[in-house]
Amino acid sequence: MAQNLRQHSPAQVHLHILTRANSVLAGHGKKAQRIATQALADKGIVVHTHSQVSHIDKTHVYFEQGKNTDAAESSLAVDYCVVATGASPAAWLKQTGLALDEQGFIRVNDHLQSLSHPCVFAAGDIASIAGQRRPKSGVYAVRQGPPLAHNLRQFALGAKLQSYQAQRQALALLSMGEGVAIASRGSFATQGRWVERWKTWIDRRFVSKYTQLPEMLEAPASKLDTESALGGATAPPIRCAGCAAKLSSTSLSRVIASLHTCNNNNIVSSLHSTEDASVIQIDAQRVLLQSVDYLRSFISDPYLFARIASNHCLSDIHAMGATAHSALAIVGIPHAATAIMEDQLAQLMAGCTEVLNAHDTTLLGGHTSESDSLSFGLSVNAFADPKMLLRKTGMRAGDVLILSKALGTGTLFAADMRHRAKHRWIKGALAQMQRSNQSAAKSFVAHHATACTDVTGFGLLGHLREMLDDACAVEVQLSALPLLEGARWCIESGVFSSLHQDNAMHASIIRNEERFSTESRVALLFDPQTAGGLLAAVPQAQAQACLDELHRNGDTSAACIGKVQQIDMTSASILLVE
Repeated sequence: MAQNLRQHSPAQVHLHILTRANSVLAGHGKKAQRIATQALADKGIVVHTHSQVSHIDKTHVYFEQGKNTDAAESSLAVDYCVVATGASPAAWLKQTGLALDEQGFIRVNDHLQSLSHPCVFAAGDIASIAGQRRPKSGVYAVRQGPPLAHNLRQFALGAKLQSYQAQRQALALLSMGEGVAIASRGSFATQGRWVERWKTWIDRRFVSKYTQLPEMLEAPASKLDTESALGGATAPPIRCAGCAAKLSSTSLSRVIASLHTCNNNNIVSSLHSTEDASVIQIDAQRVLLQSVDYLRSFISDPYLFARIASNHCLSDIHAMGATAHSALAIVGIPHAATAIMEDQLAQLMAGCTEVLNAHDTTLLGGHTSESDSLSFGLSVNAFADPKMLLRKTGMRAGDVLILSKALGTGTLFAADMRHRAKHRWIKGALAQMQRSNQSAAKSFVAHHATACTDVTGFGLLGHLREMLDDACAVEVQLSALPLLEGARWCIESGVFSSLHQDNAMHASIIRNEERFSTESRVALLFDPQTAGGLLAAVPQAQAQACLDELHRNGDTSAACIGKVQQIDMTSASILLVE
């Protein structure tokens, strides 16, 4: 502080240190205290020892100076005051019921396990290890990381825990400004420029572990080259979860095309069709719709994940304008102690049944299995009047395209996996993902939509492409696209979902892609969505009334994003406009 202030401030700067101890660096050896005291004196910094600060106002620091408790109060006029209190426990710990020490820190055993609540572990400054009193220092806290990680896994599996023994002494490297630092360990102490270089090397190497993350995958390679457009940024090396964890539409199409399946006479829409759910004819007035979806968890809350996944799984039925009748659950639980696996299953099924009950959909049963990660899905049934179904194709010239939810879940959760997403962005995305598409589907049916689908893993462009007939052209207005907060920043920062590259292979259907080669909103057309909205073509005369109803019913992000052009093209295409 002295070095920086005196270098940049034209006025004379006076610095004082007040400490209730008998020396600076009271927790260190005598030699380190002498070196630090001399260094402060050489810089003209006044040290007031045995000075217990009582209070501070806008102009003064008040303190009692002296070794006895009857010392008269003194004051020091100050312009700025920096208070260094040391580690102190959070006040809310007193309301937890956890065993605390006399200072208020959590008491733990040498397994870093609460003495009162064995299911709670604590490490670092918040923990007070029985029989191992050490200074509150990052040196000790960091070393507790590996045994903590090990014991959390062992506890989850009901296995034996590992003991942790803190080192008795730790090396402290303290910067003194002007390129000099002090090294202190026990009674040993020294200073020099080499110590500062050593400290800088250690600090930078440690911080780089959490800032210089592994190289990303190559970004989408197409005429619409997202990598060059967005400054050479690349996609995350880790595979995304949610609906972004599905196979590419290209791979899926190739495999399905190679299959030769039998076909019963009453099957209206099956494996080789493009509809969101299979359609089985029951009689002239009724068809049975069936769909299945299954997601790997992208958040650590099983209950919340099941709510989102359940809405996502119901969406295929809603996209066809129908109401779900019943469902079977498919659950994958990572291996753990029996109590933990039961708890995970209970939370998943609580979230699932809550959503199904809100849709008057009966949970019939299901299947559970051990898996590498928490996973959940539903096989959904619905009965409907075939004349009232919304189909994926059937758009007419002049229809308006309406999207019921904002885009961006893929890039936002890819950013979240890399610790680059803001809390409010993820909170907003999770709120939207819990919203059902049932209300939007009813609005589209009521306003005579000519085609409808849900926007999920293949992104807006991929699902819009499925809606196009061979000679159908649509216009998409980029400025009208509803986007989740933070989504555009994530894309422009080069954060892409792991499915983004495969989705971008469909960019060839865009007639004027070269004009928008540097536009980040185009990249969001390829962003995979989990629990995304419905995309429908609505007659122009009905479009505004439909949009107003969507907004009244809670789909506040719903927007008209384009229109169907005259169908006189030789092939299906998409035109982008600003």
